[in-house]
Amino acid sequence: MGWKRYFRRRYWDEERSREIKAHLDLETDENIARGMPPEEARHAACRKFGNVTLIREEIYRMNTIGFIETLWQDLRHALRSLRRTPGFSAAAIVTLALGIGANTIIFGVVDAVFRPLPYRNPDQLVDIANVARRGTSLETRYFGMSRDTLAAWRAQKHIFAGIEAYGRQEGVVFGPERASTIWVGRMSPGMADLLGIGPKLGRFFRPEEGRSGNDLVVILSEPFWVRAFGADEAVLGKPAILDGRVYTIIGVMPREFKVPVAMALDAWVPLTERPHREGPGSSFVVVIARLRPGLALEQANREASLAAEWVSRHSLPADQKWDVELQPIRSPVGDDTRTTLLVFWGAVGCVLLIACANTANLLLSRAATLQREVAVRTALGASRGRLVRQFLVESLTSSLAGTVTAIALAWWGMQLIPHILPRQLPLFAVHDLSMNRRILLFTCTLMILASLMSGLAPALSGSRGSVVGGLTRSTSIGGVTRTIRRLHLAFQSLQIGLALVLLCGAGLMMNSFVRMIRFEKGYDADNLTYVSVLLPARDYPIRTQQEAFLEQLLARVKSLPGVRAATISKGAPPLTTLAGRFITEGVSGADVGTGSLDLFFVRPDYFSTLGIPIVSGRNFGAEDALTAPAVAIIERRAAEQRWPGQSALGKRFRYSPFGPWLTIVGVAGSVKTPSFSAPDNSFQAYMPLSQEQNWLGSGLIIRTEGDSLAWIAAVRSQVSALDRKTRVGSALTFDDLYRTTISTPRFYLVLLTMFAGVALMTAAVGVYGVLSYSMNRRIPEIGIRMAMGAGPADIHRLVLRAVTAPVALGLIVGGVGSYWLTQFLRSLLYQITPHDPLTIILVIVLMLLVAFAASYVPSRRASRIDPTMALRVE
Repeated sequence: MGWKRYFRRRYWDEERSREIKAHLDLETDENIARGMPPEEARHAACRKFGNVTLIREEIYRMNTIGFIETLWQDLRHALRSLRRTPGFSAAAIVTLALGIGANTIIFGVVDAVFRPLPYRNPDQLVDIANVARRGTSLETRYFGMSRDTLAAWRAQKHIFAGIEAYGRQEGVVFGPERASTIWVGRMSPGMADLLGIGPKLGRFFRPEEGRSGNDLVVILSEPFWVRAFGADEAVLGKPAILDGRVYTIIGVMPREFKVPVAMALDAWVPLTERPHREGPGSSFVVVIARLRPGLALEQANREASLAAEWVSRHSLPADQKWDVELQPIRSPVGDDTRTTLLVFWGAVGCVLLIACANTANLLLSRAATLQREVAVRTALGASRGRLVRQFLVESLTSSLAGTVTAIALAWWGMQLIPHILPRQLPLFAVHDLSMNRRILLFTCTLMILASLMSGLAPALSGSRGSVVGGLTRSTSIGGVTRTIRRLHLAFQSLQIGLALVLLCGAGLMMNSFVRMIRFEKGYDADNLTYVSVLLPARDYPIRTQQEAFLEQLLARVKSLPGVRAATISKGAPPLTTLAGRFITEGVSGADVGTGSLDLFFVRPDYFSTLGIPIVSGRNFGAEDALTAPAVAIIERRAAEQRWPGQSALGKRFRYSPFGPWLTIVGVAGSVKTPSFSAPDNSFQAYMPLSQEQNWLGSGLIIRTEGDSLAWIAAVRSQVSALDRKTRVGSALTFDDLYRTTISTPRFYLVLLTMFAGVALMTAAVGVYGVLSYSMNRRIPEIGIRMAMGAGPADIHRLVLRAVTAPVALGLIVGGVGSYWLTQFLRSLLYQITPHDPLTIILVIVLMLLVAFAASYVPSRRASRIDPTMALRVE
């Protein structure tokens, strides 16, 4: 029969039954032929054949697998039990679905962020970080190198199998009508070979196309190809007009090809051997290097440091040291974001633990009601292992139903998250967030773990009851054993403790966010707009031409009716042009270079236009010419922290070992930092625009009367009137810029608050469910108490005593856990410590209110019990 017999047991049983009957009939006929009476012939045939029922049972056992058979029986019993108790089933399934679904979503996010890059041998790809030190202290670190040193690094064949460069992305006008702006990157022709990824259509750049004059070719990204050309494969060879120059489309790169990793660009053009314009930074490129096969990263770092020594000798002062660090290229998100993701994964892990504890409590309460059934099954011969398996199958059935619901919720959440994610979080810059086999395997693993965590304790305790006690219902007062009461206490305390941890985290985030919102911006953002002006580098290669155009444009804008003030600047909070380290002169030891610095190049009227006061010293003036000594204005907070109790005027600092020393001539009011993660260590400084070599990337800050965005069309017309090749880039109000600053912390706050709310609700449901089951079991006891004179107030106190112990223990456990775990939120908090006492006290009060509110309905129901009816039930 083979394996068919295990799946068609009823058919084969009937077939064997017919064979036995035919054998008996044949033997009976033979006995009759020998002269026996029919009835005696039948009995003789049966005696010769043996016990028919026993033989059929033996054949049935031979055609089945005992474990599978009993497992199927347990599964059917579990389904019937869930169907008989729809309230319990819905609570368990929804609770587990929320916990498993939230963990599935977060795991999907982590999987997309931490997954290796889609390139050949991605573990061999590294960034080259240039590190400058003074003595043993770090002064600055930046990635990339000058073109002069690129050839020298390419010659280090014992370290690198290849080094390719890419330039900054640029917004360029696409099409002859100048109707749309696309983002275009530059890269050297060998980049595709280095990464090991070929074009989806056409070809990549050839080596000769990396020389100026041969570079009028362009490669499109797959999303832009689909969006602009409808995925037409005939696009190869067609012209594409970028900033008025005609390029030839030679290929389309697949969706996963992203250089740089954090940017989703629309197209790429060759990075030529020489820059198109003069000026600082024009000879700087960012690189991606591939280590020589078989070379470990640690050894590569040592050899790269030796190779970098000649740079120190030729490029830096004697008291400074140049070094190189090779860092693996992974996800584009920073360390703070990685830590934040792990924190949120821990948060949803707590939600799942709370859900498991809640389900375990419900199963425990239900197991207490099944003690008589368990006693009967035990008396009939069921082993404890058989009973444990029955409880576990019931738990697994609930987990399976919850998992199916969780997968549906997770799929919906993964579709939603990319649309609500702040643009400042490039979580899915490389890999898309989608359901895959790894996520499904993780979800199935969670299902098994959840069923074990929620069902093992009820299974062990529910199968341990006494046969006599279970049949006589004399286990204890209320019909619940001491073991079950202790497990109830443990699970309820765990729920309340974990919920308290999440509430403390959400409370700290909310307190931090409120402080950030209420903190003064430091400038007047009303009717203030920042408009970036994109000067074509080829038409304005030198500073004097750039300055002349922008000054003419500023004069035209100021003459527009309704414009109250306007100025030119490179960068505006929170959009910075240059970032570096805050390196102060005369500070020794570990204080050298601590703190980040955002630099803005501004005109003297910048401060009056934004409403930023000059606290001490002077404003920039005509004396701060290009050839004059470099000066700067710093914010008041930086002056107070670096030079406490003394004036900062005349002190010097710099933002890089390669930058000039800047003399402080003024101190301005502090502007709200754009950094949410390190606000106490992030400062702003201003440098005169007149001392900047390159005005490209500058913009206008305009204060108007009424709606500021209504004036953008007038500004665009003034730009076109001066030069049709120049265009206006982004135009954002300062209110929009401010909302951009707080969008990421708001997103984190919403997520953590949502998780904490689910945890709080689940814990409240757990308290309510256990008390309801407990009060139902204690109806006879309550009836006796009321018959002896107890009033409603006494019954309320009885219920409150039942909930006080788990709440108190849960608060202790949660308080200790919060004190330890909230420190991981330190990088997300703004002007608040992870152990803020006011937040913790408010959270504890909220937890108490919710716990006692959850006990109100069972308490009220218990106080209204009719003693006569209660005693009649007994």
